[in-house]
Amino acid sequence: MALPQSTYSIERLIESLLDQSNGGVRPTPNITVIKDDSVVDEDSFRPQPTITVIKDRLGTARMKTTPNNETLKNQVFSASERTDVEVLKFRATTTREKKLDVLGLSPLIVFAGGYFASTLNDEIVKDIDIFVLDDGVKANRDYIMEEMLKRYPAVTQGTNEYIKANENIDSVWTDMYEKKSNVQYIYTKHKTREDLIKDFDYAHCTVSLYLNKLYISRVAYDAIKKKELIVNNPNRITKRREKKFIQRGYKYPADDFVPWMA
Repeated sequence: MALPQSTYSIERLIESLLDQSNGGVRPTPNITVIKDDSVVDEDSFRPQPTITVIKDRLGTARMKTTPNNETLKNQVFSASERTDVEVLKFRATTTREKKLDVLGLSPLIVFAGGYFASTLNDEIVKDIDIFVLDDGVKANRDYIMEEMLKRYPAVTQGTNEYIKANENIDSVWTDMYEKKSNVQYIYTKHKTREDLIKDFDYAHCTVSLYLNKLYISRVAYDAIKKKELIVNNPNRITKRREKKFIQRGYKYPADDFVPWMA
């Protein structure tokens, strides 16, 4: 498997894409999106060896194990990078268990967002975003809501701002304003983790922990480490979020031109 390019190529934006009339949401720019097929989980860090059965002089069958060099050659990450990602998975799993207990293993729960970028770069985590998928069964979402309120009885609904930016969000529950917890529950209309991740604006936000697997791509890893704003979904970019990331040290790749930053 050939390694995908580590950045998206964004064609130069010729005119300012934001104004007050469109609510701060950027119209879809003309960009070239490079599909990233390098999403991996923890199984990718342990290449399967080649096992052959041989017989010794007495005819006794024995198994011989040799490393699969072809698999090793095609790894998405280097050895040191795999260590980074495995540590990230451990820290994320520990955080999820602490915040959600067994609720975190629900097939409707996806732990994703900025936590992973901050943790991978050893920065302070601003918030923990827990996304709730929609499987069409109201009772399942109601159960998660009940468990959420047991753990964080002070949470309040702060939905309007989020729905303005994304019609796939049903509601957002947070008590960050009271500073008692930095956990946000975001109830979405997405059916799968994959659909949810496609809806994120920038690549560095697309890392996720789902069930027992951490999903991180080559593009996302590089965007986090280089602190680059790599477009994942141009329809979700807002000037507010762009400004927030720039204030945290992120920047567009050097060959990209953004008019309102000039």
